[in-house]
Amino acid sequence: QVDGIIAASVSMSSNLTDRCKNAGVPMVLFNRYQDIPGMSAVTSDNIAGGRKVAEFLIAAEHSKIGYISGWEKASTQRDREAGFISKLARHGLGLHNRKVGNFVMEEAREATRQMFTVDPPDSVFVANDHMAFAVMDTLRFELGFKIPKDVSIVGYDDVPASAWPSYNLTTVQQPVELMVKETVEILINKISELKNKYQLKIDLLLNPPFSKILDLYEQSRCLIWPSLTESLGIPILDAVYAN
Repeated sequence: QVDGIIAASVSMSSNLTDRCKNAGVPMVLFNRYQDIPGMSAVTSDNIAGGRKVAEFLIAAEHSKIGYISGWEKASTQRDREAGFISKLARHGLGLHNRKVGNFVMEEAREATRQMFTVDPPDSVFVANDHMAFAVMDTLRFELGFKIPKDVSIVGYDDVPASAWPSYNLTTVQQPVELMVKETVEILINKISELKNKYQLKIDLLLNPPFSKILDLYEQSRCLIWPSLTESLGIPILDAVYAN
């Protein structure tokens, strides 16, 4: 059995979390959270990240702004879109169009085709970088758009490929190293707490007379076996468990 689990899955069933809880295996969610009591999670401020993207596009005087979402039930998706929409609304803007990419590149390609068929946007915020790469490739090599001349694309995560000359993607950088550090520390603390909870000191309480047992113990420094106490006619009353 493992001592602990770090989970970075976009979707995780409540059944899995229940099984880990029942097995006494601590879990920490990385870069996403779930509304599960007692579940630890480490994320960046995705709502603030969404707001920053909106501020950037508004400052660039974009007005027909599209959004390609990730998986609808993911906390990262919900928070990024919520922050993005809230900042647009403060400036009197709404989404020009919206499609779902589900954090899947092929679905992001299809979302791009649908979004740019009729009345295309002048800019698109894509919920993560890998979908943004698919969006850019579809626009440039299939639909004939030029980036950023015809349309601006913004991603999220700042994965290494975003800096490649072939993409040069504008994106939101997350403090990944700090997030990893915090996640590991939380998990180690949870494992330590769990072990402290179950590592119990055992004291044997014996009815008098017990001098014979103590003498033998001092001489041999070995464990007191029930067979030995029985042979000496000294019963063991109880065992006390203490932290």
